[in-house]
Amino acid sequence: MPRVAIIGAGSVEFTRNVVADLCSFPELAGQVTIALHDINAERLAYAERAAASIVRRTGAGHRVEASAERRPAVDGADYVINEIQVGGYRHTLMDFEIPKKYGVRQTIGDTIGIGGIFRGLRTIPVAVGIGNDLHELAPDALLLNYTNPMAMVPWAVYEGTPFANVFGVCHSVRDTHAFLARTVGVPERDVAFRTAGFNHQCFVLLFRHRGTGEDLYPRLREVIEADPEGLGHRVQRALERVRPLVPPPRRPGRAVPVRDRRVPAPQRGESAGLGADEGGPGRRPGARGRARLRAGLGDHPLARDRHRA
Repeated sequence: MPRVAIIGAGSVEFTRNVVADLCSFPELAGQVTIALHDINAERLAYAERAAASIVRRTGAGHRVEASAERRPAVDGADYVINEIQVGGYRHTLMDFEIPKKYGVRQTIGDTIGIGGIFRGLRTIPVAVGIGNDLHELAPDALLLNYTNPMAMVPWAVYEGTPFANVFGVCHSVRDTHAFLARTVGVPERDVAFRTAGFNHQCFVLLFRHRGTGEDLYPRLREVIEADPEGLGHRVQRALERVRPLVPPPRRPGRAVPVRDRRVPAPQRGESAGLGADEGGPGRRPGARGRARLRAGLGDHPLARDRHRA
């Protein structure tokens, strides 16, 4: 019986979606043990009730367990889903408020920049502990990391533990496909996608109508251009989350080129930031990290393109 452990199961929205997905496959009926773990007893109890309710209402027949200790939850697991938020809401708020005092503005400070670093410093020790536990208790498990900062956390497991079978995952590809199809008014089942890249920065290389062969990107551009303050702004915010947009310092009164536009340079006392998640470019893993990444991926289905036309 496959064992799926969910670490940080008190993040109920994620837990509910994962359990619902597991219950949606009839070929898995009655075959899965869902092991929930959270350090917050109240949240864990709620997650257990929610998971059991989903299993019961769907008739999936899966077994649901709950443990306040991590090691019993991951012992013998085949899949481990990490969805922790170390420090909770209070510390996440500090990721924004402290940089804000020094003029650093962030859209979503959880991926790169100072907010991502703060979050990484809290999260990496716990992720390393999970990796060490899996090396000892479930060496063949697949660790699927949903926790941000997405690049830092799996990298820390690769480099800081003997356990290398870890992947950063996100629902962004699935949700982006649905959003794009909805935006151009075509049912998703009628759209062919080909998507490549890495988490939080994927690129849809092919966006085409299956029936007519029409390239749907021109239609998408028309919709975005017609709504610059809505969809256009949303596209910019998505880019700001993962790419530093800080211009070099300029003298007051001079213009700073940004993409195709020119905006006034920041005056004294203003923030130099034009967007979110300020910080330097991401570092590449070293040779050891790249080798372990390749070894970990191997021919695993997650390494293959599942979105071919």
